[in-house]
Amino acid sequence: MTATRHSPAQRKTTPPRLLTRFPRRGLVAAFPPCRGIASAFANPTSIDAATTASRHTHVWYAACRVLTRMLVDMTLQSFLASADLAIAISIAALSVSALRSGRRPRRMRSWLFFALASTTLVVHSAFGTLGAGQAEAAALFELLTLALFAIGFVLLYGADREQLRNIETRAELDPTTGLLNRQAFGELVAAHLRRRRGQPSAVAVVDLDGFKAVNDSRGHPAGDEVLNLVATAIRANLRAQDLASRYGGDEFVVFLADCPAESALRIMERIRAIVAGVTGASGSTVTASVGLALSVDGADGLDDLIRTADGALLSVKRSGKDQLLVAETV
Repeated sequence: MTATRHSPAQRKTTPPRLLTRFPRRGLVAAFPPCRGIASAFANPTSIDAATTASRHTHVWYAACRVLTRMLVDMTLQSFLASADLAIAISIAALSVSALRSGRRPRRMRSWLFFALASTTLVVHSAFGTLGAGQAEAAALFELLTLALFAIGFVLLYGADREQLRNIETRAELDPTTGLLNRQAFGELVAAHLRRRRGQPSAVAVVDLDGFKAVNDSRGHPAGDEVLNLVATAIRANLRAQDLASRYGGDEFVVFLADCPAESALRIMERIRAIVAGVTGASGSTVTASVGLALSVDGADGLDDLIRTADGALLSVKRSGKDQLLVAETV
């Protein structure tokens, strides 16, 4: 029989055989919270599995508490109460560590919390076996475990919030270049113009010369590489308050906030020259044509500025490309 070889990555991500089978049978198949919890243990780095399990744990915990209250045997009741809390807090630790698992401080915080909770549960279980004489101590430890359980869900709430923020951020970015997409760019520029009315600003439209030839001759991966190089050059030369967007195809739009004409011209000329240099190093012949529109008082809308910059860009394209032209002041 030939042994099947797995790469290190495959060995790391393949769930244990028991956990891949377990959710299909018995109580786990009939009770959704069990499926969610088993899924989290089978995929401990999966954000979706861990988050789903954390929600199912609410139901699991409530059911276990009802069951333990119905049991007469105090020892068994104590052990079951500790077990259901241990499962819940394990899910909390898995869920938080699943978010950006490569970042050590967050992982350390998750597992330290898990260690503290586990120790508390063991002591709580031990006190539960000592009889009525330790009733006050047992009640204290039960209160402590409930507090830890609440802390776990506070951490989960923060993890869910961070996940939502990450999703929102990804929705605002162009997937190829990492620059703002058209909609997010428009909203942010409009908000800035409302806040900073009276301040000079500028909008530049950057169009790549020869980009279609790169796509046709070397394929779309080479074209994406060029787009990324251009985006990197733009980002590296903007100030903190400036914004840049891939507006579509091989066209980029840059908003220079609180920027007088001389500074805007200097920034965009530097970007134009750098774009030609970096794309040339990648083996392409792509250059950049730039149309620049200036607003003295920032009272003009983004659409008007883009329209004006587009007019200047069209003139550049007709006159030889690889140039920057400043439109008349808006």
